[in-house]
Amino acid sequence: MTALGQKVKELRVSKGMTQQRLAEKAEVSHSLISALESGRRKYVSAQDIERLAKALDVPSNELWKLVPGGKSEQRYIPITGTGTSGMAKSA
Repeated sequence: MTALGQKVKELRVSKGMTQQRLAEKAEVSHSLISALESGRRKYVSAQDIERLAKALDVPSNELWKLVPGGKSEQRYIPITGTGTSGMAKSA
């Protein structure tokens, strides 16, 4: 599990939310939440992080600090490893 996935799960559980409820509140798919929390998800979008922070009622920087390389506007942000990626920023 990634640090981000662990934190999302910790916050979700502490607020008494199911994965499905968090997904609905954040306007993301249930599969994103499940994969993020289980460590199967290796990339997220900036929009995903912002939506999750809002749904969990925490400042977005609380989640961003767990992303290797910090806040980014890349289309796909790696959440494992060093944060370096060959993926180009989308136009």
